[in-house]
Amino acid sequence: MLLPHHILLSLAATFPSIALAALYPTYPTADTPLEAGQDTILKWKNDKNQPAIWDLGRLRIDLFVGDDDHHVTTLAKNINPEDRAALVRIEPWVGADADD
Repeated sequence: MLLPHHILLSLAATFPSIALAALYPTYPTADTPLEAGQDTILKWKNDKNQPAIWDLGRLRIDLFVGDDDHHVTTLAKNINPEDRAALVRIEPWVGADADD
C-alpha cells in the first residue's frame, strides 16, 4: 500500500524542531513515494549551525499527519544524530484509514 500524499508530506516534516538546530532532512522528500510495511532510510545533513551535531543528544523520530500535526507513531528512538540516517518501518496500519 502506498501511503497517501498528506502522510508523506508530514513524514518529511518530522524534523522541523531539529532543523532549527544543526540538521535538515534530505530523504524522503515530499514527492518520495514510500510503501507501508517496507523499511525506509531517513537521511539528514548537518548544516554546520549551532548547536553542533554532537551536542544535540539522542533523537526521536515521530510521524505526524494533517494540518493539526496529529501524532501517529514514533518511528525511531535513541538515534545518534551523527549517524545522519535511521532505518525505520512505517507499519501498514498507518495509511489504512487515511483519506486521499
